Amino acid sequence: MFIILTPLFVAGTGSVLIMGVQVLVTVVACVLVDRAGRKPLLYAASSGMIVASLSMATFYFLKDNGQQYNNLAILSMVAYIVFFSLGMGALPWLLMSEIFPSKVRGTAGSVATAVNWTCSFLMTELFGTINNFLGPAWTFVAFAVELTVTLIFVWRFVPETRGKD
Repeated sequence: MFIILTPLFVAGTGSVLIMGVQVLVTVVACVLVDRAGRKPLLYAASSGMIVASLSMATFYFLKDNGQQYNNLAILSMVAYIVFFSLGMGALPWLLMSEIFPSKVRGTAGSVATAVNWTCSFLMTELFGTINNFLGPAWTFVAFAVELTVTLIFVWRFVPETRGKD
């Protein structure tokens, strides 16, 4: 299957496939959020994103040794999008509305959103620099380390809000 998908990514059609996967998994997450709970989905999302990042790092380590495993890169990218969409894409926005008290919800949500978008902007701007400094394989290892910190943060500090009013 991935041999068939490789030319699609080269031709640009892969972007449409990735967006379709993201939409589909986001819909699945919406259905699962009240059944499974927020924290289990965040655990699954973080863990899956860690594995996908390490898998992408493995692709670059193998590529640096002269081996080509393009299917591993495609699978890693699709897996990352699936797990991101399962939890980290939508659940933080839902949790914001559930954990902030109503009297500060607007201000706190605005600050959290500004921090989120600022971090996204900085990551986009600095990715090339980090990639040039560490190399692609170690950049994805660094992402996996950061995602491990995220997993620990969710475990330690994020409350489960399923079924609570």
